[in-house]
This record gives sequence, structure tokens and C-alpha cells, in this order.
Amino acid sequence: MTAAADRTPDLATDLATDEDHEAQLRRARVLLELGLVAEAEGCAVALRRAHPESLDALSLFAKVKHLRGELSQAIACWAELRTRSPSDASPPPPGTLGPEGLPRREHLEPALEMLRQRRPLEARAWCLDVAARTRADSPHHYKQAMIAASWIAELCGDLAAAREALEELGAEAAFAADEERLHSLVRVYHELGTPDAVEAAVRVCRHLIDGLARRGVEKLSLIGMLASLERRAGRADVAGELEGQFLGAMRRRMHRATLEDVVRVAAREYLPIGRLREVPLPTGGLPPPEDLPRRERAIAFAVRGEPTALALFAQGDDPLDRRYLAELTPSPVRRASRPRSEHAIGRVLAAAVYHLGTRPKGFLHEVAAYRMRTTAGAGGVLPPDEIHGNLTPELRAAVRSAFISVRDYARAKFPAQTGDLDDYVYVYKLPKEDEQSGGLSAGLPTALAFLSVFLQRPVPRDVASSGALVCEAHDVIAIGPIGEAEHKVRAAYHGNLRSLLLPLANRDELERSTLVPRAITHEVVRFVADLDHAVRLVFARS
Repeated sequence: MTAAADRTPDLATDLATDEDHEAQLRRARVLLELGLVAEAEGCAVALRRAHPESLDALSLFAKVKHLRGELSQAIACWAELRTRSPSDASPPPPGTLGPEGLPRREHLEPALEMLRQRRPLEARAWCLDVAARTRADSPHHYKQAMIAASWIAELCGDLAAAREALEELGAEAAFAADEERLHSLVRVYHELGTPDAVEAAVRVCRHLIDGLARRGVEKLSLIGMLASLERRAGRADVAGELEGQFLGAMRRRMHRATLEDVVRVAAREYLPIGRLREVPLPTGGLPPPEDLPRRERAIAFAVRGEPTALALFAQGDDPLDRRYLAELTPSPVRRASRPRSEHAIGRVLAAAVYHLGTRPKGFLHEVAAYRMRTTAGAGGVLPPDEIHGNLTPELRAAVRSAFISVRDYARAKFPAQTGDLDDYVYVYKLPKEDEQSGGLSAGLPTALAFLSVFLQRPVPRDVASSGALVCEAHDVIAIGPIGEAEHKVRAAYHGNLRSLLLPLANRDELERSTLVPRAITHEVVRFVADLDHAVRLVFARS
């Protein structure tokens, strides 16, 4: 589908002249849902030109760059968003904390080094000592040291000590209403989970949300946290309302279209109904059918597959009505279905996390495997100098191990398709070379990339994965748990993916998440325990 074919002439004007900022954002959201990234990029560029102060325009542009794989530009936009957004004093959640999670303050550097050396009790003792020494003459240093001591206690699982440090800090009048302390306190109360701690967390959480709202700030993680707390407290109706608010806010933040967006845009320009029906669209926000103009009502019915749409389009005599009518009118000639979009063989999307300072940000990147013909029977290997990219030694070793494990797995599971495997040498490439990549969560996408080459079968473009490989036998590869799974789910949702394959071992964590609405997890994530399951999900469509 080309831009010329799908835009009516009156919309082919420069979007920068359109005064309706929200209408431009709505159109871009719908184009992205349909996979028309190039057209959406035109909207984003025009929006930034016309509204340079708009954070929505900047985040839309970042999303476009993310979807196009232009990660350096996307990360630069995300960094700018953090700089320009209203201040956010909350510390990162404990699951993302390591030594780098401590505030970079000279007086805390020894504690940071102790954490690197896995001496957390000594690190916490150092922080408490710094707090005692600075309490009288340096309130800021005292606060940082107490919060650091609380973080370390959380990392050690000593929630009582974490609570004690934060409540002791709050006993000082200067820090009773400190937002950084309160954010940490909500998190600790939530983890404690006792009835009194839950009720205290609800009060603090609502206080924070109200205070931020007065400054025009919406913090999604606090809404998710409050929903979780209200459900723990047994107030299911209140929790349900908050979960709906959390989901709607997440969709807006990530520029995901709703049925209302689709109806309004499709009433102005032609959008193929068949493709719209493939997009998962929440129905909230759309007025009752009787309150909609005729064409919008017809589009809403058409997207839902209701036959009433035909009669409504037939009442109009506009070219746009006739075009929709022609698409929906049954024809004796069966139209070929739109082919699924697929990567080239060996190219696979991986979900990963980038840290902007201490703040984790999920993103999608590509891993790739290739093969080169060699003397018959002399191949079947991945030479060390054919692993390309800025990889840590740990990841480089993991890629070589994955190749051997997946090679043996492929020979055992697909003997007919891998008879020529030894006629080639193989190449592995991990892009984004300006930042070093490490960790073991790239194991599953790496395995799928090698399998794609071994079997000469492409992987769908709307599927990503993350998971550690655990080789248990020559034909059995388990998928081990990963860190920062919540941020990877957010990356997949931001990237408009159909599905994200994650380890089954991460399911409970995501079901309890306060960073990702459960509805999004259920929509996007497919949990896999082993490579067999992942292969069935990924290659069934190809």
C-alpha cells in the first residue's frame, strides 16, 4: 500500500500547517499501527517543526526512530525527553539496582566499591556511618546516605531495615515530605505487604500522585503501584478503575492507537478495513454509535465486522464512502491476503535494556547470522573472528556456545533440512557498536538467528525475544530467566510488536508488575520454557 494510494488529495498538504496538534498525533498513531512508518515519520517531522516545544512530538519522533532501527537517534530523543520532562525524583526500582544504582557522590564512593566487591553489609554500614557524620552539617549528604543505606538493605532482602532507614529520615522535618524518600518508602511498604504497610503505602502513593498532578505530571509507575496496593487491600473495584487508568495512560505514552483514533482518521482518509481488523484496538473512549456522524459510525461497525456498515456507507455519495463500500462488498474474485512481513533470513529482533544514567529504558535491536559457502564438509563452524560487534567477552563466549548448542539441536530436530550445514562457515553480527553489549539474555534471539540460517526460514518482523540458553542435552535447550523483563515488555509494546517471547520463569514477576499493565503482558508476551516451544511459535508462520 503506497502513500499515494491511501491518502486523499486534501490530506497531501504539509502537516505543519495543520493547527490541530492532537489530530496530527492521532493520525501518526494510526499510521504506525498499520505499519506505515515512513508516512508516520513525515507526520513526526512536521509536528516537531510546527510544535518544537511539544514533548508528545518528540516522543513520537523517538518512537518512529525506534521502529526504524535508528537507535542512536531514538536514544538521543529519550535522553532529551528525560532532560525536558518535569523532574522525577524517584529512585529506580530495586530489581534494576546494582552498584551503579547508588547516587554518584564522592562521600559514597567507598560504599559503591564495596558493592562491586559483593560486600553489601559493609557498604550499608559505611552509608550509615556517613549519615551519622553528616547529619548536623550537611543535610543533603545525610539524605543521600540514608536513602543509599535503604537501597542496599532492599538489595539484601532486609525490608525491615530499609523501612527503618527511610522512616528515621522522615523523622527530620526537612525530609518528611521529600519525594525521593516517599517514592522509596512506597516501594518498601509494597514489598513488605503487611496490612498496615499496604494501607500506609496507599496513603503515601495518593499523596505523591496528587502532588505531581498539581504540577501537571503523570507518573505511570505510581498509578500501577497504587492499583496493586488497592488490590492487595481487597478493594477490587478501586483497583480495577486504576488498572484501566494505568493501561490507558500507557497506551497514550507509547502512541498506541485506539478505536476512536482509527474511526476519526479513517473518516478523513482511506484506510484499508481489512488491515484495521488485524490491529488489536481497545474500544474505550468512543462515543455511542448513535452519537457518531454517519461515516464514523460506519467505520466503527466495519472494523468490528458488523454488516450494518455496508448500508451506512451506501447512504453516502463521497468518493471515500464508495471506496469503503467497494472494499466491503462481497466479490466473486477472492483477493489474495496481505503477506506477512518477515525479516531476511538470519535477522531477528532482540529485546534489550539501555541505561540512561541509572534509569533503564527498554528497546529493540537486531541480531543477525549469515553463512558463507566453503569446501564441502569443511564448514559447520563459527570462527572467533566472525563474531562482529561491540560484545563483552562474556557475551562473545555465550554466542560461540549458543552456536554449538543450536547446531547440535538443529541436526537432531531437523535432519532433513540441515544436511548441508557443514558446507558453510557462519557469521554473527550484533549492531549498535557505539555501546558495548553484554549479558546472557541475547541467547534466545541468537539461537533463533542461527536456526533461521540453518533452516533457511525467515523470522517474522513483529516478533522479538529475550532469554538465556541452558543446554541440557544435544536436543534439549531450556530458556532461563532474564533481568529487567518489565522494561523489555515495554519495549515490545512501544515497538508495536505482535509478540515477545520471554522465559516462563519470568511469568510471576510480570504478573505482579507495577511497571507494565497486566493487559499489556497478556496481549504481547508469550512465555516459553524451552527452545522447542519458541521454534513452534516463531516458525509456524513461515
